[in-house]
This record gives sequence, C-alpha cells and structure tokens, in this order.
Amino acid sequence: MNLAVLKKTRRAPEVGDIFVMQPPDGQFLFGRVIDVAAEIGPMKDCILIYVYRSRASEKVPVPELLRGQLLGYGFIESMVRERAVSDAFAIMGITRGSGFQ
Repeated sequence: MNLAVLKKTRRAPEVGDIFVMQPPDGQFLFGRVIDVAAEIGPMKDCILIYVYRSRASEKVPVPELLRGQLLGYGFIESMVRERAVSDAFAIMGITRGSGFQ
C-alpha cells in the first residue's frame, strides 16, 4: 500500500504513541505503537504496531481505538524503521495507561 507523506519527523516512536497514515483513498487510518524492541526470529529492535479499522476524513480528533476494532498488526524492521516512520506516519500523541481501552 502506498502511503502519503504526512509530516516528516526525526523523533523515535515510543510505546503508546498514536499515529495516523493516509492511504491513496484519502481516508486516514490510525494506529498505536505497541513495542519498540520486538524480536522476530533473528531480527531485533523491531517496532510492533497495531492498525485499527477506524477511518476518518480528518487527522483530528483521533477516534477511540479499541481492541475489538483491530484491523491488523505489523512490524517495522530495525534497518528501515527510521525512514518508514519518518515518511509515512504522523505521530499524534502519547497515550497513558495500559494502551487499550
């Protein structure tokens, strides 16, 4: 899926960060950073993200992101994570607490 560049950032993602992506259809998708040191076989320091079904025509306000609305998950491998995160995701903020509501 080709994602539009929203806002480049040099800030490293942190657990609990909420981010937004914009696919070609223009409707925003939202996600949350779950882990920044995940291991996938021999790959270490990967970022685990969850992407939710909630879609919106605007980036804000961020819709409620509930466990039952999980669209999918993904990993960003450590060697490509800086470019992938800085180009495709706009980090919206940090949640406090357990991460799920």
